[in-house]
Amino acid sequence: MKQNILVLLVLSALFSCNPKPQKATLTDNKTASATVIKTDTASLRKLLEKSQKPGVDIAEILFNGDTLKIITGTPDLYYPFGKHSNVTNIKQSIVHSSVKNIYLINWGNKDSTAITQISTAKSIIKFYKSDETTYQEIVSANIFDNNFHFLNNIHIGMSKEELLALLFNKTPSIAVNFIKLISTVDGIQHYYIFKNNKLIEIKIVTDYTFTGK
Repeated sequence: MKQNILVLLVLSALFSCNPKPQKATLTDNKTASATVIKTDTASLRKLLEKSQKPGVDIAEILFNGDTLKIITGTPDLYYPFGKHSNVTNIKQSIVHSSVKNIYLINWGNKDSTAITQISTAKSIIKFYKSDETTYQEIVSANIFDNNFHFLNNIHIGMSKEELLALLFNKTPSIAVNFIKLISTVDGIQHYYIFKNNKLIEIKIVTDYTFTGK
């Protein structure tokens, strides 16, 4: 009898020493997921850096959440319709558009400044003729329709792969909905917003400080 009790005690001690398998916690899963995402974006960044097209002049590539940021010196950011002194030449490349002249206040010198805007039913771009360059410079843009085609053929409805193909020789699938092109020289930024891999909005922001409507 005593021998049986001793055996039971030994077996009980052995089982109690075996650690129970630990269940993965929510924190563990999030950490693992974040590590995978970080690794994937790092690999994509290296791939893009190695495959940039000659003459594109890309200074840096960054992933920030749902946004791919590309810092570049390409002149297309400043003159997506080409260099023109007369805004009429720009209008000719925009289907079903109208031209309107307005005056806005320049915060720098408080002067009233002539601004020309080209618009369609859904979109609008504002231009300012620079005394320094003598060209029509973009002040701002909000584009939602396919009436606008840049010289490099950027347009509403194109895919992310088509946009990236303008900058890179290899265009891997990238799970972001925002692509932001930032000039290496301060002054202008392009935002390309995608939905279901189709470009639905182009927004251009500059450092011009005009106020008014």
